[in-house]
Amino acid sequence: MKIQLIHPPIDEEYKGHAIKDWLMGPPTGLELIAKATELFVEETNIEVIDGNRHSLDTILKTISADFVGMSSQYSNYHNALNILRQAKLKGATTVIGGPNINHIAKRTLRNNPFIDYAVVGDGEDSFSMLVKGIPFSDIPNLVYRENNNIKENQKISIRLGMLFDLEHLDWKVYDKNDQVPISSIRGCIKAQTDGRCTFCSIDSLLRVMAPEKVWQQIDILNRKYGFNYFFETGDSFVVGNFPQKLLESRPNHLSEIKFRIYTSPDQITPEIVEVFRELNVKNLLLGIESANDTILEKSGKAYSRQDIDNALNLLYGADMDLILPFIYGLPGESEKTLENNYQYAKEVVKRHPGMFVLASKAIPMVGSELFTNLMNNTTIKSQYQGDLLRDDILDYQQLIKLQTKHFTSVTYEKVSEYTEKTRNLVGETRTPSFGEWK
Repeated sequence: MKIQLIHPPIDEEYKGHAIKDWLMGPPTGLELIAKATELFVEETNIEVIDGNRHSLDTILKTISADFVGMSSQYSNYHNALNILRQAKLKGATTVIGGPNINHIAKRTLRNNPFIDYAVVGDGEDSFSMLVKGIPFSDIPNLVYRENNNIKENQKISIRLGMLFDLEHLDWKVYDKNDQVPISSIRGCIKAQTDGRCTFCSIDSLLRVMAPEKVWQQIDILNRKYGFNYFFETGDSFVVGNFPQKLLESRPNHLSEIKFRIYTSPDQITPEIVEVFRELNVKNLLLGIESANDTILEKSGKAYSRQDIDNALNLLYGADMDLILPFIYGLPGESEKTLENNYQYAKEVVKRHPGMFVLASKAIPMVGSELFTNLMNNTTIKSQYQGDLLRDDILDYQQLIKLQTKHFTSVTYEKVSEYTEKTRNLVGETRTPSFGEWK
């Protein structure tokens, strides 16, 4: 049985600022699903295709499988649909999953008859069971059609620990210095303990892989392919004493391995900075979002402007590339808070010229509190040119404009102005944009 697992190219409308060197590592999540399927189903021929390395036209011509699985994000959803439509025309069983699908799975099947199944959350077990031919009702996380109805099975979170290689894709196209994603942390410690931020759509149970297993995974990818730089995709790297345990269990022959991680200002202490240094954390995204305490509080953040200042003071000179995200247009935004945020960004860039800056508008992602606020507002529902309750293709640019109009005291144009001004504080290579518009 031939299976193709595809990470789609970014949709044309979202190809904004450069993403080179940021999102160019292999799609390891699909390799993990490939390994799970290979172990569970006999006589499979599995190919993983990376849309960051192949054009849409090339992928459409390459489709030739019994099963075609797609991992979708909101910024490549149009291309995902185009690929699955072509796959169905060629007789394939079509499956879609990924972060974008978790909150729109039923909508996706209702609106796209060429998609046979959707998987929400962890896909390793669900996809392999589907390929194996397990009865639909027994497959967790599966969304499927039955008797003209769309059914969604119980959602479960798998235990982390399966190891993978890169034998299902053309790994030689990747540079040895590319940041290879690994997922030893799933879920968010802040969401688990204090609730989600208002713009967050993550609803996965928090899980952490055993540190020894993490190093086994890294060892495979380092020894077989020469990769030495890893991007931990977990929403926050500081989960209890995980960083310390990871350092303590590091094998001597992997002491030069480097990491890129996410964390938040309130988690930064002198002790954790030293652990980061010893772990060779070279790239750290510090979730700032806003320098205004009122906006932070409204956004569900657990830290303050003072926490941000303290974190940056500890991180300056720590031999790490810092990435600071600034979000404009969050509920409660005013011209004063826009200016405060910009002046703060200007100040930290001046103090640390090598810093990377991410500046974006607040996106009301489906599944987030921001989206729910829009969906529950009768005026916004009447003004939105679409159906917020049923559409799977959502016009996020239109939703941002409506959010700005109804939940802030500034204009969309002013939010766009400050977003661009903040990006211009650094060169384009140090302000990539993930899923922003041209």
